[in-house]
Amino acid sequence: MGVNVDHQSIAKYLDISEETFELTKSEIIKTEDHKLRTIRDSLRDEFHYNQIRFVLACLIQDLQL
Repeated sequence: MGVNVDHQSIAKYLDISEETFELTKSEIIKTEDHKLRTIRDSLRDEFHYNQIRFVLACLIQDLQL
């Protein structure tokens, strides 16, 4: 059993806005091979792997920002 974590606080810590979340989410969905490198390359350079991982985890848990 996991501990409930406030994903809003994590998003704030990772500097993820609603706009950033949606942009990353759409890129994850449309990328066919789902590799982090491919997703990051298709996003702007200011995106970090941890931001992409966070959005991916939210998608898996069906969480919205």
